Amino acid sequence: EEVVPHEKTMKKAKSDRLELLRAVRANLDPVWALSPSPELSPLFEPVMAAGGAAASCVDEDGVEHCLFPVQGDLVTEIRRVISEAPLLIADGHHRYETALAYQAEQRAAGVSDPGADRIMALIVELADDQLMVRPIHRVMRGTSGQFRVKLGTVGDVRLLGPNTPENVQNLVAEMERTKSMGLIQGPGIALFTPKLDVLRPLLESLPKPLLDIEAVLLNVMLNRI
Repeated sequence: EEVVPHEKTMKKAKSDRLELLRAVRANLDPVWALSPSPELSPLFEPVMAAGGAAASCVDEDGVEHCLFPVQGDLVTEIRRVISEAPLLIADGHHRYETALAYQAEQRAAGVSDPGADRIMALIVELADDQLMVRPIHRVMRGTSGQFRVKLGTVGDVRLLGPNTPENVQNLVAEMERTKSMGLIQGPGIALFTPKLDVLRPLLESLPKPLLDIEAVLLNVMLNRI
């Protein structure tokens, strides 16, 4: 059983969260973790097939979300499956490390608090058909009038018109169709397609799995200009 982090954490952020945890003695936000175990989803299929959701709702995209209670032997089986593979922290590194600090603090004080040994977590199966990572969004301040010109050195910039709701919808559609990035700057919007031949020398030092991550490509481009 192992939890695998991948981010550096900041002392100030953890101290703030630790003070909050001391005050409320409860987790207010879950740690989001990914489980590579392929056995997790099948455990829930009989429960969902039986119906009887405790709560349900439909979001703005028309997707129905159902909440099913899990109890008895199924809880034990879920624990077994999760414990057989490392959990990868997707989000919540500060919350996780704060929970460990709180646990150590309670034990050092001789306090018997079973809650200090637990943390609220959202665990998602790491499967291609279950998890979608949307393109990253960045807000940049203090850009000059030459920003688009500089972008043109590392990619192709195509203006799509004024910044209107209709044009923004068109921009999103074009981004999905062409696998490009969107740029909203002041009164205008544009579609940006990176020039991989220009960026390739800058990407050679990076591990291959990172090359398909849009956030990595974005950071390389911003550092380049």
